[in-house]
Amino acid sequence: MIIILDSNVIIAALIKDSITRKIIIDLHPHIYFPEEMSKEIKKYKDIIKKKAKINEQQFLEAYQKLFKYIKTVPNDDILKYKEKAQRIMQEIDPKDHLLIAASFCFPDSVIWSNDPHLKMQTKVNTFTTLEIIKKIKMFLEK
Repeated sequence: MIIILDSNVIIAALIKDSITRKIIIDLHPHIYFPEEMSKEIKKYKDIIKKKAKINEQQFLEAYQKLFKYIKTVPNDDILKYKEKAQRIMQEIDPKDHLLIAASFCFPDSVIWSNDPHLKMQTKVNTFTTLEIIKKIKMFLEK
């Protein structure tokens, strides 16, 4: 299974060495992130640094380390599904269409996001961090 990460999950992993970061590392190579959405991470870089109490160099190191475990979905691949994804998300949250488009690049992929509105669409299964943790526990208990 392929998991498409929302930027809020990556931001959480950059702010704190937490279960979120551990799951991303442990689920490598099944973790993907839309290339275009990396702009959003950079947009919030100052907030991330402030909350994490790190400087620019530490931010860059954390970013590079984390992205060793995350594959990017190229913009060219996403472009094929962009219009379809925009139609799905137009009434929910148009800016999140890239997650839907990226998920269409991989059959049976899911989205990992802590934005509840993504669950309003019905084309791609979406899980919060808590739900991802529960699924991993269930898998390990088998």
